[in-house]
This record gives sequence, C-alpha cells and structure tokens, in this order.
Amino acid sequence: MHGEDLIWRLRDRARAVGLDQRELRARGALEPVAVGDTVTLRVSKGGSGVCLFVGQGEWCGLGFAPEETLRYLMNLEGASPSVLTILDVGWMAVLFFPLGLLALSVRNLMLSCVLAAAVVVVAAAATPLVPAGPPGWVGLVLGVGLGAVARPLVRLLLELPAPETRPTVPLRRPQDHAAQF
Repeated sequence: MHGEDLIWRLRDRARAVGLDQRELRARGALEPVAVGDTVTLRVSKGGSGVCLFVGQGEWCGLGFAPEETLRYLMNLEGASPSVLTILDVGWMAVLFFPLGLLALSVRNLMLSCVLAAAVVVVAAAATPLVPAGPPGWVGLVLGVGLGAVARPLVRLLLELPAPETRPTVPLRRPQDHAAQF
C-alpha cells in the first residue's frame, strides 16, 4: 500500500540479477476501503497484462510498456509521474534515433517509422510487455525525426578534414653541389 494506491511487487529474474523489483500500481484502489475493513484481493495474469481485483473494483492492463524499460536500470522510487513520462519519451527517442539518422531518403525515413512501430508492437506481443502508451509513440516519432534532422549535421561533421597535428614542409630534392670543372 502507498496512500490509496495498491502496489503489487513482482518477483522475477530482474530482481535476481540486482535490478529494481518491478511493481504495478493500481491508483486509487484502496480509496473506498476504510481502516478495519476486510477486503478481498485477487491477481490474475492475462494477455493484456496483470489484473488486480480489490473488493468489487478491478484494475486491468497493468504492466510495463516498452518505454518503461529504462526504469529497470534506475532506482526511480518517488519520482513524479511527469518526470517518469519525460524519461520514457527520452528513452524511446534515444532508442530510435539511429533509425532516423540512417535513413537516406524520405522513403527510407517512412520505412524506418514503419519498422520502428513494428518493433514496438512485436515486442509487446512477444514479451510480457504491455502495448506502448502515448509516451512510447511520441518518443519513437521524436527519435526517428531527430535522427533525420541530425543526419545532415553528422554528415557535415564526418566530411570535415581532420586537423593536422604538425605543419607540413614541402620536401626538396637534394641538389648536387659538387664543383663543376
């Protein structure tokens, strides 16, 4: 419990290797419950995430979206929802920035967006992740777009001549200074 929220902590392999213990939060689940009340709690796992049942209420579709994966690596306990949203958008942007950077044409850029969207959808379908939310999609588009915008700058930087470390002096052929008779 955390205030009126019910928190379900998951025990998984991530915890075994020293990463943060994942937790699912049912916001406001305990709001109608008074001190001393008896409440039935039930948890079920389905195709669209985890469902938490508290008395007559249910909170389904709980889980972790692709944009929330960075949270495994960082201890973000107590971070505000707005900070977490900014972090999620930024994480997805970093992940998909290279796709935009490598797109050589507008056609390739569109193909990159489709490929990125497919990766996000397949990741949610093939793993315990739930489908991406709005921060994930915004981060994906932002990352691909920023990569495309940065491409000319990166190209310009890569085409600059390397700075020379020492001045060059033209070499002269040794002249024969032998006396001429």
